This record gives sequence, C-alpha cells and structure tokens, in this order.
Amino acid sequence: MSSSAMVSQVLNAFSQCTKAAEFYKVQIALENELSPAEIIELSYFVDKFPPMASQFISNMKNAVLGISSATENYQRNVISENITFYGDPRFEVSQKTLLIAYCGVAFRLMLPTPIILQYFPANQFDILKLSDGSNGFFLNGIPNFADSFETLIEKIKSQFDTRRYASIKVIGMSAGGAAALYTGMKLDAEVALSISGKHPTIYLKDQQSTLNPLAFDEQISLDVTNVCKAYAFYSANSPLDEKGANSFKKYLPNVQVLGVQGTKTHNLIHELFVANLLQAFFRQHLIAAR
Repeated sequence: MSSSAMVSQVLNAFSQCTKAAEFYKVQIALENELSPAEIIELSYFVDKFPPMASQFISNMKNAVLGISSATENYQRNVISENITFYGDPRFEVSQKTLLIAYCGVAFRLMLPTPIILQYFPANQFDILKLSDGSNGFFLNGIPNFADSFETLIEKIKSQFDTRRYASIKVIGMSAGGAAALYTGMKLDAEVALSISGKHPTIYLKDQQSTLNPLAFDEQISLDVTNVCKAYAFYSANSPLDEKGANSFKKYLPNVQVLGVQGTKTHNLIHELFVANLLQAFFRQHLIAAR
C-alpha cells in the first residue's frame, strides 16, 4: 500500500467514528499494525484528522521519536489477518536477523507495534509478527495459515526462507511466550525469550478445552543438545508470573528463568518503557545477544 493510500484509509476510518468506542477500536487496530514510518507519515497530515485522532497520532509520533530521532524505515507487508512482516528492502537479508515475535491474547507485543519496532534497527532486523486469532496459544498454529504448530514452523521456514538470514531470534509476550521458546528450539535460533509467559499446561489447567497442552513438547527432542539460548522473563515482584515462568522448567530443563528487577505487573515491557529501561533490555537480551 502506498503512503498516500494508507493516510487516506486511516483518515476515512477515523472520520466514520461517531462514538468514543468506535474511535478506540480504530486506534487499537492501528497501534497493533502500523510501522514507525507510517506513524511519521500520518503526522504530516495531523491537521486533517478529527481532534482525538490528531492527539493519538501526535502522541505516537512523540513516543517513536523519543526512542530515536531517526525513524526506522520498516515497510509493512500484511501476509494474513494474523501475520505481518516488517522489513527494509534496502538492506541485504543475509546480513540481518529475522526476529519472530509472538503476540499475546491482545494481539500486540505489550506495547503499540510502532514503538516496539523503533527499538530494532531496520538495517539489522526483519520482524515477523504473529497473532493467534483463535486465542489458542498457537498450539494449533494460526487460523487460515497453519493448522498445527508443526505446520506453522514449516511454513515460517519455507515462506520466509529462514536460511537466508544471518541469524534467527524469537520473542513472545504472555500467551505467546511458550510458542516463542519452542519456536526458538525448532529453528535453532540464537536466542528465544518468553515475556510473562507460562507453559500451556498452566493456561489450560482449569479450562474445558480440546487443545493439547503438550503440542509444543511433542515437537521437541530434549535428548539432543539445542543451540538456542532460552529465557523466561517475569516481573520480579509478581509471584503469579514467577510461578508461570518456572512452569517451563519441567518441560524445558535448559530454560533460564529470570526476574526483571523493579517490575511488578504482568506487562513488564510497559513498565520498562515507562522507566526508560526498555532499550537497554532489548539491546542486552535480543539485539546484542549471541
């Protein structure tokens, strides 16, 4: 989609809103999908938008540029309703890392997507954002793309030709945390991070569900040394999230469970963002991690 078409589409969406609930629905959809460059493009036309939309765009612009004054030039490619690829085609894929990012049940990475993307240099990363529209923790893959975790991994490998990349890294938020760890192992990623995640057996313990909580485990051979460094992060002052993170140990003996000091809520990514510590966290555990 051209930038002018994107601006027109967003303007039209906001212009049709007559109630606050309608406005927030559009806002959330944009927060979940737009790239940093698209936010900056919208800001050039901010005076054409309704007041609430103008304020939203200005706030997002300030958040993006507060991370770095140079906008990361990710181009957005919608693969399906639940899959979006972000990359800057000016840079050679063989010199980049593919970051596979699993969303939680809110279909986001704990913060608006343009903010998250701005932390990762577009000359070093392509980013594949995945959501499970069925809220099934990715145990049955992704609706209308892959009907099992095994198929999901194979389609990621083939459709995005993971062999082209210098490395693969994986992150998953909350309900996407388990999928991230197991994906990292299946793809021999350099590093895989679960943020406030827990093993599916915990999610499904008290639910009447047809989901198989061991669907990930059935795809992993633990008697083979895996090169992927796996980490389960949780808010250090959240006993519930600590218990969830430790639930991985029974099934993934090599996972390192780490509390993030100074955080206390499930959304530790937002806490780090507010405290201006998220850049250092991503740099240490993803960007520079080996």
